[in-house]
Amino acid sequence: EGDAEKWKKAAQSALDIINLGLYVLDSGEKVNTTSSPENVLVRMNSESDSFELYNFPVRFTEGQRTYMSGTYPTQNLVDAFQTINGYDVTLTANGWECADPEFDAAHPYENRDPRFARTILANGMSFKGTEIETFVGGADYSATRSDLGTVTGYYLRKYINEATSFTPEAEAEYKHHWVIYRYAETLLTYAEAANEYFKNPTSKDAELTMSAADALNQVRANAGMPPVTASSYEEFVEAVRREWRVEFAFEDHRFWDVRRWKKGPEYFKTIKVANISGNKQLTRSTVTRQWDDKYYFFPIPQTEIKKNPALGQNPGW
Repeated sequence: EGDAEKWKKAAQSALDIINLGLYVLDSGEKVNTTSSPENVLVRMNSESDSFELYNFPVRFTEGQRTYMSGTYPTQNLVDAFQTINGYDVTLTANGWECADPEFDAAHPYENRDPRFARTILANGMSFKGTEIETFVGGADYSATRSDLGTVTGYYLRKYINEATSFTPEAEAEYKHHWVIYRYAETLLTYAEAANEYFKNPTSKDAELTMSAADALNQVRANAGMPPVTASSYEEFVEAVRREWRVEFAFEDHRFWDVRRWKKGPEYFKTIKVANISGNKQLTRSTVTRQWDDKYYFFPIPQTEIKKNPALGQNPGW
């Protein structure tokens, strides 16, 4: 942070990979596949249905899920996905807010960033030949955590193998291939580092021959999204952070990104959830979680401090 030369080295390292020409963006699915030309490093696994057991809407587990589990996307994440035209969408305490003239508050999950439908299962979306119902009284509604269903109004779709079946005598399980590194990360690394170095998203020079905006917009174009309109350093910081969030949702980036940015209180403390009444009207509620700045670092194990008393401990631990 604040060291321009370190940002330059980070940008140059990313550009070196870009200039190799070995990898390309893939507009198709990258998760659960080994064939995507975008994937650089993937961890392959054998057939399993445990991920679906934890994360399917509970009615599709045929009674096999007997305890609360899974990952439930928050309204905070849903709000990060713009409309297909590049407008922000936010669910406020008073309903949806969006400046896109084509946004329909009655169908808020339609015409969104295409990455939304690959990441999240929302009310009204198609799944296993039927519609997801997270409204009050719906088939996938959960009033409490003990109901084994979502408490945020949303279910996870990314990494889900929809064809997995728990139907007796028709069970089916599939391989899961977890993406560890893919080419889009190289481009976003360059975009963030170049913007921090130049303090301008459109600048470039003889060494860093691509602008931060050009790198970011390659990722957006691949996703079917319009280019960012951020013209200042500050606006672009927010744009690239949004892109990290939506492009790599549930790919084990967010935990580290927020700590790298030192934005824990802003992103982790207040959690927003969607409440959908029986007549499909959405409202928003919030849950406050504890945050302490010591969470930016892990504590150094006491066993290591005993080996070297001069090592000390990270702040707050």
